[in-house]
Amino acid sequence: MLAYNGQDAYSGEVGAYIPGKGYWVIPDAAQDSDDRDAATSMILAEGALDRTNWIGWRMVNGLEGGEYDGDITWNGTHTHAGQVFFSTYVQWDAAVLFGDDVQINGTLTLRANPVLDAGVDVTFSSARTWHRRARLRAVSLDSGVPQAYETISPLYAAPSILSSLGSANPVILYLEFDPPHDGTITAVEVRSVVNTNPVGAITRATYELVRWDHGLNANATSLSATATDAHAANGSDWNTVLTTNLSSISSSAIDRTHGYGVRITAGRVSGNSLDMWYDVLVTGTTGKISGL
Repeated sequence: MLAYNGQDAYSGEVGAYIPGKGYWVIPDAAQDSDDRDAATSMILAEGALDRTNWIGWRMVNGLEGGEYDGDITWNGTHTHAGQVFFSTYVQWDAAVLFGDDVQINGTLTLRANPVLDAGVDVTFSSARTWHRRARLRAVSLDSGVPQAYETISPLYAAPSILSSLGSANPVILYLEFDPPHDGTITAVEVRSVVNTNPVGAITRATYELVRWDHGLNANATSLSATATDAHAANGSDWNTVLTTNLSSISSSAIDRTHGYGVRITAGRVSGNSLDMWYDVLVTGTTGKISGL
């Protein structure tokens, strides 16, 4: 392997014997014309001194610092203390254990279901944004009649929520959404428009982000400041769709043992409930996938 111009024959020092692997040969930089020649010299010397285990072990050691364009098959257990770079197709037909970080710069294709051990999450390098639309979960009754319901919007052919007109009792709505586990809520937008133009003294609707355990245990807990509907108090723009943004939203992580939603206290006119259309969009972020 050394019998060609520019390569020096091996005459360096033989180092310590490593049981099960062979002799570690110390390269002589003065005699070895380059790193690959030094690595080749190591392989030849170890082959001469210990022919038992040197071939498979030194084939890998001899490639340190260089490149190899052929196929390599490991049939046993192998430990790599440094970095291993694969620039082409890699196939593992058995279990592979990585003791440190693994970075994949290309597409990772899985042809079987990944299995995560207990307590292992999928973490994003940066937080991802999620959106949810709230649906009607509960509403107060008047003489046994629900005072709000989901129906088709009169403006466009799409679902919306309508509160009823004329109740002398306060009308309360809970609009629920299903956030991802461990995420946080960053914004809540309530869009509204009147169904019947109000005439008389107007009390505008209010909105509040809440969470609850269940109605048999405790009251819903507030997660934001209470916001007043964005329409003018004199009713001049009530037939225009306006957006009310909630503020002072709690940054605490989502707890999936609770329900989450927006509590609406419907507006009133001359002491009776004001019928309005509502739509709620909730936005948040999450940094990982954990649980279901």
